[in-house]
Amino acid sequence: MLWWQRAALAVISGDTLRAGLITTNSIIQKQNRSVVEDMMALGANVIWTIPDHPWVDDVYAAAVRVAMTVIATGDVGARRITVDGAGNVISTVTTHRLNSDLSAGIDLMRAVAEPLLASRDIATVGFKLYGDGFILDRAEADRLRAIDAAYGEVIRPFLMVETSRPARVMCS
Repeated sequence: MLWWQRAALAVISGDTLRAGLITTNSIIQKQNRSVVEDMMALGANVIWTIPDHPWVDDVYAAAVRVAMTVIATGDVGARRITVDGAGNVISTVTTHRLNSDLSAGIDLMRAVAEPLLASRDIATVGFKLYGDGFILDRAEADRLRAIDAAYGEVIRPFLMVETSRPARVMCS
């Protein structure tokens, strides 16, 4: 991604009109996509891509998947090409702009990062439990409360939407 970023910066600065790169297809993964997003924010656009193309040197080589991209500035439109396992073109989409995940159309990656405004002030994600480390069964909770009433301040019911499982309590 360092070379992709350098190429994009050369295009943005005007030192280069366009740049074409072959990278691994991991360019669309979150940790790499941020580089593409940053460069797009500065004015670089992916104007042509095959985001998932087979790359095989010979019959005995490992099959690798690559992404091919062309970077430019300006409002020149863009093309996204899809190929089959043999590298044959199966579809071409022409669009105004490609997204940072090299998709065309609605930018779902950006949309999921934004809160749903229609739910503002009427819904909440609520409490998210990651692991059962602080969950006690009812008998254990009752036993601890019997030892010391102060445990009642930190041992509270943990209610779940699932009705197929019995209610559990949680120590906070």
